[in-house]
Amino acid sequence: YVYASNSYTAGTTISGGRIFVNDWNTAFGSGTLSLNGGILVPTTASTITNMVNFGGNVTLLAPSVDLPIDGPGLSRITAATTRSLVANSLTFNDEVQMAGNLTFTTGAGVVSLNNGLSLTGTPGMTLFVNSPNGLTINNGINLSADAVVHALTLRSGANGTLTVNGPITDGSTPGGSVAVTTGTVILNGNNSYSGCTTLATAVLGIGSNTALGSG
Repeated sequence: YVYASNSYTAGTTISGGRIFVNDWNTAFGSGTLSLNGGILVPTTASTITNMVNFGGNVTLLAPSVDLPIDGPGLSRITAATTRSLVANSLTFNDEVQMAGNLTFTTGAGVVSLNNGLSLTGTPGMTLFVNSPNGLTINNGINLSADAVVHALTLRSGANGTLTVNGPITDGSTPGGSVAVTTGTVILNGNNSYSGCTTLATAVLGIGSNTALGSG
């Protein structure tokens, strides 16, 4: 149980166990919050203001409160497969940097990435949302935040929709590609990625004349 207001600056690493948190604003000081495993249970509605590094499978169990993540920079997701599970609402207000396959699973919750998604590291990655209320990415997707050409696969579950409202761009290296393989995906942005667009057994909604990039 973490109920105190803490001011240390060196950072916090959580690798397992079940942790109840009263106030995310001050519970873990001002340093980077590294979540490598475990179950975190917020007991009141509050905002994570730390920079967050998701380094493993993490359960954010919030059955009755919203959980905004509003750090000073970006949330970096580094594990090969990181699952962020939330039962109500999970909102990332800072940029999310994705370096491995990412799965969001919710019950009745909504997942929102309000400041975009960028890819770095592994050339081929999959973003999967398994939620009846889906996932929304605002401010678009940068397919290359490094010098690597990335191929991004977008998937959703049977009942949810993955919506990208901002532009999907090549970023620093041209040739980025997008595949839509399962579920329903909607691309609303003016997209400029130059690689191919692949559609498999999925429903693809097109919300602009340039939704499929230039490839």
